[in-house]
Amino acid sequence: EELIISLFFSIPFFLIFYLTTKSILISVIVFLVSSLFSILYGFITENWGYKRHCGIIKSKGFKKLISMGFEIKKNNDYTGLNGVYRGYLFDIYYDWLTVSNNRNYKALVLNIYFEPPIKNNQIDHIRLAKISEKHITFPWRLLPKNYCYRFRCGNIMMNTSVGFKNPTEVFIIQKMDKLIDLLKSEGLQPISKTKVIEIRKLDREALAPEILIYFNQS
Repeated sequence: EELIISLFFSIPFFLIFYLTTKSILISVIVFLVSSLFSILYGFITENWGYKRHCGIIKSKGFKKLISMGFEIKKNNDYTGLNGVYRGYLFDIYYDWLTVSNNRNYKALVLNIYFEPPIKNNQIDHIRLAKISEKHITFPWRLLPKNYCYRFRCGNIMMNTSVGFKNPTEVFIIQKMDKLIDLLKSEGLQPISKTKVIEIRKLDREALAPEILIYFNQS
């Protein structure tokens, strides 16, 4: 993957330098240097990002949630918190390769679960689509929000940008309250942890944290 990304950036540099200098030697040197830089940057970002993914549970904000009854959950290379707040089930974790509304690739992800609306004994996908459209966050607005919503059949993910400083318990709880208020305003009820587990037994990717390492074996 790092090799593909490096080629994506290095080939244009090679062509630009070759067209401007007409020197194949300088162009090749530029190509090799830019490729090496891209590979090293990708390697450092991935390793540092994964370490933070695992280590963030030791931060003050996450420790506060643990004291509130949240549990540490691990699945393959994934580490996160799982628990109930104000009656709603949450997964909370750090993802260094996801996107928030301001195009940041580092985000705190809050995954909240709900009972999908039913119509004629089937999931009402039309209503879910309307709810999604109603609460969409636009990245091109004058003052873009630092988070985005990602709606699924029985859960909503809020990807919130975070910097080098880990989020505090106040920050996390404010985001949790915002998600719960959204669900309550749409009449979407909580779903039990037992039912979520049963659904995952039928489909391992259903109602699961949407982070690749959740599914990858070590």
